[in-house]
Amino acid sequence: MRSPYFILQLGGVLVELNYDMLELRNGIRVAHRYVDCPDVVVRIRVQDGSYHEPADKKGILHLVEHLSFRPSTNPDFEGELFRISGRQGSDALTDMEGISISERVPSSSFGEILKLLYILADNCSFTSPDFEIEKKVVVNEISANFKRGTISYYVNNLFRNNIFPSHPYGILPAGELDIVKKLSKETVEEYKCERINASNVMLTVVGGYQKLVENLESTFGGLRPGIRREQNITDLPLIEPVRAEKRFKGMPHTMMMILFQAPGMKDKDMIPMQILKEYLGGGTSSILFSRVRQNGGLAYHIGVSNLACNLNRSVWAFSAERFQKKNAKTIEAIIHQEVEKVKQEEFDMKLLEMIRRSFLMNFYEVTLEGISEQACRIDFQESVPLPLSISDELKLWEELTPEDLAKTAQKYFNDRYATLIVHP
Repeated sequence: MRSPYFILQLGGVLVELNYDMLELRNGIRVAHRYVDCPDVVVRIRVQDGSYHEPADKKGILHLVEHLSFRPSTNPDFEGELFRISGRQGSDALTDMEGISISERVPSSSFGEILKLLYILADNCSFTSPDFEIEKKVVVNEISANFKRGTISYYVNNLFRNNIFPSHPYGILPAGELDIVKKLSKETVEEYKCERINASNVMLTVVGGYQKLVENLESTFGGLRPGIRREQNITDLPLIEPVRAEKRFKGMPHTMMMILFQAPGMKDKDMIPMQILKEYLGGGTSSILFSRVRQNGGLAYHIGVSNLACNLNRSVWAFSAERFQKKNAKTIEAIIHQEVEKVKQEEFDMKLLEMIRRSFLMNFYEVTLEGISEQACRIDFQESVPLPLSISDELKLWEELTPEDLAKTAQKYFNDRYATLIVHP
């Protein structure tokens, strides 16, 4: 089956990139794109994330991710991985929607990396020493960032409890410390064997591969069957227009977040929102950085971030950090002033055009060095059932006008926002 990837206009030359889909004998879907280059990228996505974890197992997938690189069937797994890829460690991530692991290796090692990654996915047993080591690593990771009594734990819980009460997004993918400490080796082994299966795994291959079907069938074609987990089980809650100001004695500085509702991934409004995000608070060239940090010296950090997102709805936030409490009202006023300007179609046109062109160039990577980015975007396109083809999406990017951006700002930057401030 031929699937459109994207079309990009570069210097007057139309570049069209496509990828193909195939299905292994056990039902695993594989997206693949051949690129004549010396490397190949293999990406695994397990579509079962922290979103799907039972309440008494929050953090188990984070531990599964770590332990997958210590299979009992291959004690020198990480050594072999280093030998093949030339890199220490892998690009691995556990988030709310699943686990993703990506490896880039020389094309001549395509068969070898598939064998190793298959062991990573298929193996459901770990030695007791390895289990205890990785469990300690995960516990330390959670403790360092979200330990009870620390500032980060307090702030994260304050924000999550205000925005995601009794909702899966209220629990960070890293997991709950007390729960992870109690997980047994047998529980984790059973959970991995049940959840990582042919129904929940998708592969993406981009680069100079050889004998694609033969290599895939001889490895991942043998992965056990199982039950497919549906994504986006429950919708995100609506933002309640509240204002909360909390004091925390151990806080060395003040931080503020202004949270608002934004479009979901299936909404074409997400495209102009991405432009608005970069324009208002995307980096050192953004409007808010210029007014708050560079010219005002009011805060060390100012930006706009996407806190949570699913198909139907997302929650974004203006955030300012590391500033004196006396500056809070001024910073908040500047944020609202700049929001009102974009709602009235008052833009710095040079900055706006620079951001738009940067998105078109960077988001649609077409160089040979970009095969990792291509694999990531193909994976995303196939994993999330978006209503627009990427070609249609690109067309929207190219045709966006300041009027479109202003209308989007008017729609989402309204009175339904929550302001949370934490200070010493």
